[in-house]
Amino acid sequence: MFRHYLTFHLALALAASTGASSASPGNHLDTGCFVSAAKGGAMWENRLKMEESGLFRVDSGVKNEIEELSSTFGVRADFGFINDLDGANAYASPGHDVYRVMFGIRMLHRMSGTLNPVEDKKIPQKFPEVWEGAMGGVIAHEWAHVLQFKQGLIFPSPVTPSELHADFLAGWYMGMKGQRMKIAYEELKQEFFAMGDTNFNDRDHHGTPEQRRHAMSSGYELATSGMHDVQQAFDKGMRLYGLSKK
Repeated sequence: MFRHYLTFHLALALAASTGASSASPGNHLDTGCFVSAAKGGAMWENRLKMEESGLFRVDSGVKNEIEELSSTFGVRADFGFINDLDGANAYASPGHDVYRVMFGIRMLHRMSGTLNPVEDKKIPQKFPEVWEGAMGGVIAHEWAHVLQFKQGLIFPSPVTPSELHADFLAGWYMGMKGQRMKIAYEELKQEFFAMGDTNFNDRDHHGTPEQRRHAMSSGYELATSGMHDVQQAFDKGMRLYGLSKK
């Protein structure tokens, strides 16, 4: 049981940015799961924020993941589970005085294979692969958005480049983690492929399935090739996707 705000970045839903040509944290960020400080604060207070998911393996693993993400990315964020009423999703928000990550219960149960988030407390058979691969990558994607906030990234419209940059950093994180423990890499690749879209005329277009898988895999390979510095990884991803800072 956690009786504090979890400092953790759960990442399976992939984030989005602004409709303006650029945006700073807390300003015009209300697209997809990438939300402004005002909207993020309202969601934090009003959407049944919980400190536990009801799935034992998630709740027992979250605390360690929080610390590893915080240490590897060099940034912390308050974390909570929310009721994602408008569709399975996860959200990153700069907040007014703190970064926040909110992970939807519906998304969690979709990923883990548990269909009834209220009554079914069982650990699905596929859960180890999800936690060690896909779910960890999603967590890291959201955490990467928090790092983008911190570093003053200019978010484009459409948001595709900043989303692929977050995918790249998520892959880098999982590659770092994979040097210390087993990672379900095939599950990870499948999840990022599945999260792609072909909504090319939508400002919330996150990248095609192949683009998302490739971005994550490129980051993963960067870590396994020996680049272990988060700032170097961040900057390399910026160059790859044509991004800049304020």
